[in-house]
Amino acid sequence: MKNPLQFTLLAGAIATAGLSAQDVTAIYDWQFNEEAGSSVFVDVANAGIGEASFGDWQTYTTDGNGNWQIGDATGQSNKFSSIFLFQDETPVTNGVWEINIRVAAWDFDNASAADSSQLIFGVINSNSDILQAKITNNGNAIKLIDASNTSVANFKAGSEDSSNITSDGIPLGTDGQAIEGAPVLQTNAVFYLKLTINLDAGTWDYSYAIDDSEFFSVANGDYAGDIQKFRLATQNMQAEDLFWVDYITFSGTGDVPQPAASPWADVYPLVDGVARDTGIGWINDDLYPLVYHFNGVTWLYIVPDGASLDSMFGYSYTGGYWFWTSDGYGSWHFNYNIGDWQSWIPVE
Repeated sequence: MKNPLQFTLLAGAIATAGLSAQDVTAIYDWQFNEEAGSSVFVDVANAGIGEASFGDWQTYTTDGNGNWQIGDATGQSNKFSSIFLFQDETPVTNGVWEINIRVAAWDFDNASAADSSQLIFGVINSNSDILQAKITNNGNAIKLIDASNTSVANFKAGSEDSSNITSDGIPLGTDGQAIEGAPVLQTNAVFYLKLTINLDAGTWDYSYAIDDSEFFSVANGDYAGDIQKFRLATQNMQAEDLFWVDYITFSGTGDVPQPAASPWADVYPLVDGVARDTGIGWINDDLYPLVYHFNGVTWLYIVPDGASLDSMFGYSYTGGYWFWTSDGYGSWHFNYNIGDWQSWIPVE
């Protein structure tokens, strides 16, 4: 069952910061509600605005109960993957961004002291710097690992099966002592994990909640740069070591790139919903800045920055050259490869 706690807490945090819940943009939001056996991430829906996909994640599938089952009877090799937030690879540079994960259950009954099955999540900036966090079983204990690969919450031996927690559930910190005020793990409890990157303040925070508790911070630090990619990994998944993940979301309050607008869209109507009869000829600009030129039988890329009907710079994929043109010049354009003018429409 999907628990609204994550969304409630995020909205509360945003309201505290003086923003409204409407300011939140979900870039990736996988709820894993598909029928059992649906391939993750090929056959699962993303409710966010992001268009990238991690592709097939090993042979892992949904379980039919709203979860991604990570792990199987044989174990799997490591998989590390990252996807751009946006197709044009533009990073986000401001706002507060969160990765939220609900781990509904886990079972490491066959765990040994050497086991360390891990679910890893984080971000990568445009300089290829990685910030990530982990949840892992280490022997017979569930642990939370921070960006420096340090165990920041160790729930101790006896926490390896969420349906039968035999430890006292009080996590130990980096000093080996009980963490005062930290949410306590109990049988059939679920983990809410949150990695927050505050680009405005230049900080990050790793926190968790259990069941209906508030989020509790276990690690934090400084963060430099932007966010360009969402990173996800599974590592050292041993045979019959299992996580069940209810959802994974990436959302935040920063400015997101807006799709470039075709300069022809507000001037030339679509004919039969297919093409526009423009100054440069018949085109389809549904995929702008990619434009199909029917007369020239070529795809064009129009550089969005500064493009207007009076002046546009672009690339012809069929011709293999850069060009400059204006809508008022008809089909004539300047071909930089030959250093001369030519027409997309044959001149008789």
